[in-house]
Amino acid sequence: MVAPHAQFGYADLMSADSFAHTLVCELRHRDGRAAVLKVGGRGKTAVIGIEDDGEFVPLLRVAHASAKYNVMNLDVRHQRSWAPTFHRGTPSELAEALAGTLQHLWTIPLAMAQVPTRRRGRR
Repeated sequence: MVAPHAQFGYADLMSADSFAHTLVCELRHRDGRAAVLKVGGRGKTAVIGIEDDGEFVPLLRVAHASAKYNVMNLDVRHQRSWAPTFHRGTPSELAEALAGTLQHLWTIPLAMAQVPTRRRGRR
């Protein structure tokens, strides 16, 4: 049986994990700092984050795949929940947004994670 989207000439849909890995790869080509981004998650969503002191810190999420096209929504981690960025697109389109107008969503947490913490009592 042919998948419904294939009969209209659309490519097979990527899993959320493959979509996120492709997005991160595209972003790494645009900005070398993205080399530290990791992909996690399972099922219909995938999470992009960083390692900070050996712990995975979620920053972004791709979810809500289109039934016809390889596009997904991009959400940002805000406090303890996910907030929409109102960006939806292919991995390349989302990488372009993350390298441009949405750059602060991952570079600020990245910079904060790399700042050494100062010990109390020492100056």
